[in-house]
Amino acid sequence: MRKGHAMTARELINRGTQELAGRGVADAETDSRLLFCHLTGVSRSRLFMEYPRKMTDTEIAAYKALIRRRGTGEPLQYIVGETEFMGLLFRVDSRVLIPRPETELLVEKALELLKGFSTKSEQGSPSASGEPATAGEPVAATRQNPLGSRQPVRILDCCCGSGAIGLSVAALAEMPVRVICTDISSDALDVARENARNLLGAVMSRTEGFVESDEPESDGSSGASRRRGWGDKNRGKVEFLWGSFLEPVAGKRFDMILCNPPYICDEVIPTLQKEVREHEPMIALTGGADGLEPYREMIPQLARHLTAGGIAMFEIGHDQGEAVANMFTETGEFEPAQVMRDLAGRNRIVWTRRRYPQSAV
Repeated sequence: MRKGHAMTARELINRGTQELAGRGVADAETDSRLLFCHLTGVSRSRLFMEYPRKMTDTEIAAYKALIRRRGTGEPLQYIVGETEFMGLLFRVDSRVLIPRPETELLVEKALELLKGFSTKSEQGSPSASGEPATAGEPVAATRQNPLGSRQPVRILDCCCGSGAIGLSVAALAEMPVRVICTDISSDALDVARENARNLLGAVMSRTEGFVESDEPESDGSSGASRRRGWGDKNRGKVEFLWGSFLEPVAGKRFDMILCNPPYICDEVIPTLQKEVREHEPMIALTGGADGLEPYREMIPQLARHLTAGGIAMFEIGHDQGEAVANMFTETGEFEPAQVMRDLAGRNRIVWTRRRYPQSAV
């Protein structure tokens, strides 16, 4: 570059693209642009308007530092500190696994199944006998009305990480829910709490988890979600518990248990992309020799944590559908499990219901 020539934004982005491509980054051009937007606060839709702008030495140095981090394999999401999931913005860093788009299938199915839970106890709602209930009469749980007159729906997000699953359900559900998020990593729970504050406008109570916030609505992502009508009824209805798998919820029952456990086989870990194996938390990835250890530990215990008709739903590896479905069958407590495929045609979700007692059918 000739002496005295100030570098423009476009030239800087092009140099960033070349460096990332030279280091083997697959989406070098996209990542270089996103890092520029992150640094300058310019939106992607207005980036082209910045191209002619002369960059300062401070900006150039800061941008080069970001490019170097991405060039070493550090995930883009960790560098910018956030990622989108279910249309919501989640804080992420090296303490938590980055939420994947395929996990949205689990949330979408959970929201669909939630519509089958009735939370009304009004006159005309079905009673345990199947006849309309009189006004004020408690409504018993049945196959047609799994909650009876009780509300809200009680949901567990086990191995919650950033809270992407549980918080998305709380934000997007069209009925009252109460969510408990558990994780063995206290660092991950700190990230999930921050996401709850941002998305649900909640503050921390030392004894009860998250409660309603009296703070005015901000201009951040949580305010945007509320303006779109998401999560108003469920603001603050989230609690966080530390511990391994189901240990933190001993003695508790739920209407829905959702889980994205670590399920990658030990021998597969060295073959993962550099961004994953060197930067994301290994505790959120490894599922033992065959990747099935978390399912073996949890599934035999699930019935004692689910109400009759309650739903259990797990994310799985693409080759684990049959094995996990069989684990549910072996308990004798669940209806035949269903395996769902993601958009790539790979097995991704296994879900089932706890059987109803004969008298409730």
